[in-house]
Amino acid sequence: NLKILNCFLNPLTSLPVLPSDLRILICDRNKLHALPKLNDGLTELYCSHNYFVDKRMPVLPNSLLHLDCADCNLNALPELPHRLLQLCCEYNNLQMLPAELPHSLVELWCSHNRLQILPVLPPNLEVLRCNSNLIEILCELPPALNILWCDTMRLEMLPQIPDTLTKLHCEYNPLRQLPNLSRNLIRLYC
Repeated sequence: NLKILNCFLNPLTSLPVLPSDLRILICDRNKLHALPKLNDGLTELYCSHNYFVDKRMPVLPNSLLHLDCADCNLNALPELPHRLLQLCCEYNNLQMLPAELPHSLVELWCSHNRLQILPVLPPNLEVLRCNSNLIEILCELPPALNILWCDTMRLEMLPQIPDTLTKLHCEYNPLRQLPNLSRNLIRLYC
C-alpha cells in the first residue's frame, strides 16, 4: 500500500523493486547508478543529483506528470509520457530533446546541457529555462509563455515575444537588437 517513497539524501547506490501502488518516488541526491523498472501509476519522479552509469533513464510510465532528472549524467531522454506537465532535465549532457514534447507540458527546464536546437515547443508551455546551452536560434515561442530564461547562449536575435511574457532573462548573448517587448513584461535582464 506504499504510495510515497522518499529516500532523499542518502548514499544509496540502488533501489529495490518498487511497490506496484507507488505514486511518488523521491530519490534525489543519492549515489544511484540506475533506476529500477518504474511501475504504472507513478505520477511523480524526483531522481536528480545521481550518477546513472548507463547515462539513460528507464521507460517512463504513461501516468507520469512530474519528472526531475537534473544532474544525472544523462546523454538522452526516453520517450516522454503524453500527460507530462513538468520536465526538469538541467545539468546533464543532452545534445537534443525528444523530437516531440508532450502538448500537456507547462514547464521545461533544460538549461546547462549541450543543446543546439529546441524542438517545437508545446502551446501551453508557461516556463522555459533553456539557458547555458549552445543554441544560436530560438524557435517560435508558445503563446502561453510567462517566463523565459535564454541567457548565456549564442543568440543574435530573439523571436517574437508573446504578450503573456512577464520575465525575460537574455543577458550574456551577442544580441544585435531586441524584439518588441510584451506589455506585461515586469522583469528584463539583457
